[in-house]
Amino acid sequence: MKEQKSSSESLRDAIERSLDQLSERHRMTFDGVLGEPPKYIPEWAEQQFYSIRNRLLDIRGYESKTLIKLMDKYQSAFLTQSEKPESFSIPFSYPNGQAIDIYCFIDEIGFLAWLRWCISQGEKECGRLLGKGFYQERKKGADKTNGKIYASREYCIAVAREKWDEEQREEKTITRIGDMCTHLLYGLAQKEMWRPTSEKKVREWLSKAEKDGLLDIPTEARKAGRPSIN
Repeated sequence: MKEQKSSSESLRDAIERSLDQLSERHRMTFDGVLGEPPKYIPEWAEQQFYSIRNRLLDIRGYESKTLIKLMDKYQSAFLTQSEKPESFSIPFSYPNGQAIDIYCFIDEIGFLAWLRWCISQGEKECGRLLGKGFYQERKKGADKTNGKIYASREYCIAVAREKWDEEQREEKTITRIGDMCTHLLYGLAQKEMWRPTSEKKVREWLSKAEKDGLLDIPTEARKAGRPSIN
């Protein structure tokens, strides 16, 4: 009986904490993540905002400031287009450790960034921009571009992993990372896949993959010099 009471109290405490948390979020001035959006936005957009916002914070494990940075990057790459699409980097996993579903990630971050931007345009323009048809067309373009970038990144990581593993296994000369990036850019061109404008982005992909435990870059690959690729 005592255990049952303790369990009930724990559940009540958890519910109260959740309610306090939601109340605190709503008291904030709206910044795209925290706070309440204006009442003039369509009901479907309001419901989607709360659903995505709470999922990203409570389940995905994001902090609000991290989401704001991701939204800023998305806005620059796909809404205002002040930066190139490849400037928007898609992480390999959520803060909670769960693997990223690229299309789900784009939908979530993209919608929050889109809604914030629409609201910034004023009530009248916001009403036009939040028409579902207009939103779906813009989102379709972002999905297509990000899908190409994601496929190219996965190709580069897979090829680098296979080549370095083979070189170490067969005790061959290890390809330097600079030459590897050049080789990967050439491979993307041959396959007519999306490719970044420089080796720097490919190097960033490989470094991030190593950091996330998806790739082991051999020590020899970091040495100075650029011997010919095997």
